[in-house]
Amino acid sequence: MKPSMPIRTKQAALTVILTGLLVGCVETAPPAAQKADTEAVIREAAAVYESRGFNKTAIANLVIYNELFRTLPEAREEQLRAELDPDDVANTMLYTRFEPDTGRPVGGSTPTNLDLVAYAKTATSCFANGKPWRDCALNYHPIDGCFLEGAVLKECQRVSEMMVNGQRLDNAQGDNVKCWNYEKGPSVSLPYQAQTKSQLKLVKPASAPAGATSKAAVATRVNTLNRPVCTTAYGIGPSTDDIMAVYEFQSRFPQ
Repeated sequence: MKPSMPIRTKQAALTVILTGLLVGCVETAPPAAQKADTEAVIREAAAVYESRGFNKTAIANLVIYNELFRTLPEAREEQLRAELDPDDVANTMLYTRFEPDTGRPVGGSTPTNLDLVAYAKTATSCFANGKPWRDCALNYHPIDGCFLEGAVLKECQRVSEMMVNGQRLDNAQGDNVKCWNYEKGPSVSLPYQAQTKSQLKLVKPASAPAGATSKAAVATRVNTLNRPVCTTAYGIGPSTDDIMAVYEFQSRFPQ
């Protein structure tokens, strides 16, 4: 009678076999391939925006200021930035994390929302000119995503109108950190503060013909996403972790 294999030996042999199978089945893409895939997604998203008629400023903002772009190696990130944004205009929509008209998160604005191509196909058309403060209906806070109404809505409309007219926002009144910006964000100027010629062309649009009304003005304001109602126009932003600091800041500029 042939002696049987000890139980421990059988278990060890089985472990070796299973490990070999797992190693053979799991494929890990090399870093170069992962980088190429990331670049391909970014370029494809840019192409989709272009096919939809988005201008260069809008495209640069939407494909550069997102979480996926930041995963590129620093050297390649700089090269791709120079290629996609040769005029260095991609800071005008830097802080916009939610579509002001629909309330949807902007593609790539959070680590869990990285499908840039799918978003590019459905992104709100009011982003097309790279000036959402002028072209988008203000239903939701562009930074925090809450629903705008009453005094807070009027405050965001006032700040947006100042930006359209190229007026400098009053730092002492906190206008520079309302609706389109927030205090603890990176030190990047909004369009009314920009020094480049491409960003100083923020002039009031010509008056519409009699009887005509802008799309932003006639858009129906319904809180379809059932978001909380904004209690302030100030942008809190993603980098503010200390809620007491937020309250302290807001108390300095009561509505």
